This record gives sequence, structure tokens and C-alpha cells, in this order.
Amino acid sequence: MKRKLHHEINEVRDCVIGLGLAFVLCSFAALASNVPGFDDYPVKKISKDKIMVVDLKSHPKAGFFRSHLSEVKGRSANFAGHYVVVTWGCGTSCQTVALVEVKSGKIYFAPFSTGLGSDFRVDSSLFVDSPPPAIREYYGGSLDVPNRLFFSFYYVWDEKETKFRLVHKENDK
Repeated sequence: MKRKLHHEINEVRDCVIGLGLAFVLCSFAALASNVPGFDDYPVKKISKDKIMVVDLKSHPKAGFFRSHLSEVKGRSANFAGHYVVVTWGCGTSCQTVALVEVKSGKIYFAPFSTGLGSDFRVDSSLFVDSPPPAIREYYGGSLDVPNRLFFSFYYVWDEKETKFRLVHKENDK
């Protein structure tokens, strides 16, 4: 009798542990599904062209950053099919972000600066400001840090409006 009861208790315990683990995994999957991925925002065509000219007159701020922007001459697209992302420091943990269109050389400045770098791809219009791996590295391997200064922001480049649109931001717990 005692042996049978012990066996039943172990079965219940294993069932509870299994259900708890399933719940945790489902919770993580649900959270992860809310975070946009590069494949969620594919571009239709990737340019093979290289930047031949940078149009410094295409944006009022461009002249102030002539040297940074001119460094992209000869580069191929690295973002959203036909843009080159250019970044430069604007202070501690701060990077200015601009795009240069490959064929026209037209310049677009992001309405944000990045805190811990960025992540982007040529085959996607998704741009991640302060990606989670950079935040983990900054905080020694964890995202669960009290009073965090840095969070991830996910933007999509809107080709028709020629501007970034915020689509997701990491929540401050």
C-alpha cells in the first residue's frame, strides 16, 4: 500500500512538473512571437549597384556630416534592398543613423539614435536599435537587470513614406 501511494505521488509530481514546463515553454514561445524578425519584413529586390555619388544637398543635415556620409562611395546595399546604413558616434553609447540610397545617393536620417549599435540585413526592411545580444553583452549576459538603461526598438523602413516606423519596443518590466 505504502509503495503504491509513493508511486502515485511520483506520477502526480512528474505530471505537475511536465505541465509547468509546458506552460513556461508556451509562454516563451508567445513572447518570442511578438518580437519581429527579419523574415517578417522581406524586400522584393536587392540592388547589385554601388554608390557612385552621395547627394549632400538631399538633406539639410547632410553637409554637417560630409566626411561620414562620403565614406559610403563604392559600397553596395546592406539594408532594405537598396540602401547603405551609415552610423557614427554622437557620444557615449550613441550612434547617429543615416541611409544612403544606392542609385540616387539621396540621404535619409533616422529620427532616432542607437544606444548599443544596430542590426539589419540587405534582404529585410527591419532595423533593430540596440539588439538583445548587444544588451546582454553590455549587462554581462542577462536582460533581467534592475534599472536598465538600454532596450531594443524595432523599426521598419517604409519605402513609400521614406521613413522609419516603430513596430515593436521591448517592455521595461
